[in-house]
Amino acid sequence: MTRDDGLDVPTDQSAAPAERLCEAALHTGGVAGPATLASVTEQLNLRPVERVVRRLVDNGVDPAEVAWRLRRSPRSVKQILELSTRARTVAQPAPPQVLRPLERRILAWRAEGASYAEIGSRFRRSPAFVRQVEEIASVKMLRARS
Repeated sequence: MTRDDGLDVPTDQSAAPAERLCEAALHTGGVAGPATLASVTEQLNLRPVERVVRRLVDNGVDPAEVAWRLRRSPRSVKQILELSTRARTVAQPAPPQVLRPLERRILAWRAEGASYAEIGSRFRRSPAFVRQVEEIASVKMLRARS
């Protein structure tokens, strides 16, 4: 497959992104050494538009031409180039919660001594509903511990 910049790239979409980037480097005459792997890792941390802009500029295309090709302003391309060189921290996902907020709240109020009727009136639910939610939450907590 030929891209806009005239490079032929393998079209195997089943490969992982890092493998595709390494194959593209090898296919275009590059050598897949430590420098290429570091470049691949760096490329994976970039957004797609950042990868395209950096690739075109690295291949000698004028930033104004890149802006015209991507239908962006030259200022936007300059900003993309500047921001893509900054270190980016990856946010850690929050640990999954075992209980839903309703279940956590009911267990907390029950631990404080509230009755099923009191809690039910706060949620506009019956005492039987609150009891059932408490039982389900207790089972979830037991399964999470084991």
